[in-house]
Amino acid sequence: MNKPPKMHRGNWTQAFSLIELLAAITIIAIIASFITGAIGPISQSMNLANGANRVTDELDFARQTAIARNQTVEIRFYQNSQDNQYDSIVCVIQANPNVANSKTIWIEKPNHLPNGVIIDTGNPSFSPILTATAGRSPKVGTADSSAPPAMRNEAYVAFHFRPNGTTDLDGDAWAGAWCLTLRNATSPSGKDGDPAANFITILIDPFLGCARTFQPQ
Repeated sequence: MNKPPKMHRGNWTQAFSLIELLAAITIIAIIASFITGAIGPISQSMNLANGANRVTDELDFARQTAIARNQTVEIRFYQNSQDNQYDSIVCVIQANPNVANSKTIWIEKPNHLPNGVIIDTGNPSFSPILTATAGRSPKVGTADSSAPPAMRNEAYVAFHFRPNGTTDLDGDAWAGAWCLTLRNATSPSGKDGDPAANFITILIDPFLGCARTFQPQ
């Protein structure tokens, strides 16, 4: 008489039920939502810090170039005509009006702020460098044909670094506090002219030409 084959428990494979599978998917979705919520603010803070580094690097580059070349270097903050935000920075050596056929020299390509980072102009005291006054520095201008095609006819505000490393910013204006304030576009300025919840201010010494950054803790 033939004996039935022995069944070994180790050879059995147990499958998930539909309820168990749905529960696992729900748990994964909840964990993913927490992770996504945490990554958003971190990413914005990193972009903001990156933007501040780009501005300070550009300011330092303009100052060092003025000293190294023994020439006045103009640093420009360009306004995007599509949203009226200042989002590009570039260093140039202006054309000499006393020299025939002299043209503006673009020392480098425009340096753009990271996506979602803007210079805060919600209050004049946030970024007084962008508050130009006729006959004084900073000044306003419009890019001419020497600019890259994408920048032509775009408005800008500019000031200068002299060959000795100083700036032509008025040391008496704004109590010497010439600055720019960066924030995330999705983090608007607060009520009654208060700054945004998260921002970085770049302070420029008009006499030394040095830049420092400040950020609330």
